[in-house]
Amino acid sequence: MTTLRTIWRFLTLPRGLTGHPFYGAARRRGSRRGVALLMAITTIAFMTILVTEINYTARVRLVMSAHGRDEAGAYWLARSGVGLYQLILIADRQMADQGIPSTFGALPALSRRSTRP
Repeated sequence: MTTLRTIWRFLTLPRGLTGHPFYGAARRRGSRRGVALLMAITTIAFMTILVTEINYTARVRLVMSAHGRDEAGAYWLARSGVGLYQLILIADRQMADQGIPSTFGALPALSRRSTRP
């Protein structure tokens, strides 16, 4: 009966109070520290990966928007160049048909002044 009582006491004791080193308080504190350290390192690693990914995505979007801006500027610059060249061609065709165009009749008046004595 005594052996059953001691076995029962041993089995029902809280594990931290027994004298066995496996259940000792010192061992528990050390293992908790290790788990906490492991969780802290893992959390910092995940946060570093997350911040790096966000930074990379932001940089890619910045470069893409800069390229889009430059592309739009180049498109409109090319369009204005085409329009200017069309204007030059129209003016050239008019000059070929009519000679040098006078601006509000100013060229004939200037040519008359220069021919006067």
